[in-house]
Amino acid sequence: MQCGPTRYSLGVRAMTESTPFDHVVVPQLTHFRMTGDRADVTIQDIYAALVTDETRNESMVRDVIRAVESGQSPSS
Repeated sequence: MQCGPTRYSLGVRAMTESTPFDHVVVPQLTHFRMTGDRADVTIQDIYAALVTDETRNESMVRDVIRAVESGQSPSS
C-alpha cells in the first residue's frame, strides 16, 4: 500500500512495557469457505468472496455496534 513514510515505530517489547493494557487476539470463527478448485484461486478471488459473504459482514457490523455501545472506539 502507498500510505506514505513511517513517522514513528515502536518495537514489540517497548510497546508491551509502555502500554497499560494487554494485547489479545480473539479469533472470530466463521463458516466462510472458498468453493471451487483451490489451484486457480487468486487473492482477489478470496477478497471478492469475503466482501460478498453477507453472514460474515453482518457479524462484523454487530461486533462494531457492540463495541461502540460499550464505549470502545472502532478507529483505534
